[in-house]
Amino acid sequence: MPYPEEDCISSRLEVGSLVIPKKVVDSGVLNEYKGKLTHPKGTTDPKKLSPTIVMPGEIVVARPYARNVEVFLKKKGITLPLDG
Repeated sequence: MPYPEEDCISSRLEVGSLVIPKKVVDSGVLNEYKGKLTHPKGTTDPKKLSPTIVMPGEIVVARPYARNVEVFLKKKGITLPLDG
């Protein structure tokens, strides 16, 4: 387990999905975002899934909406990945 001292969720996400860090979620900036974050029909094809560690409080944005969310965050002055 890569983070033995912290709670985490080992997940398999579609390549191209976006994980929003807890720091950004807690800032409230996503409250202004009016678009979709999740996709009702995710893929189950193992070739399109990648193992990922998701920490509690982080938000996963589905691949079809990831680019729009990333552009929104850039307009707000947030570039992912965060430094520090």
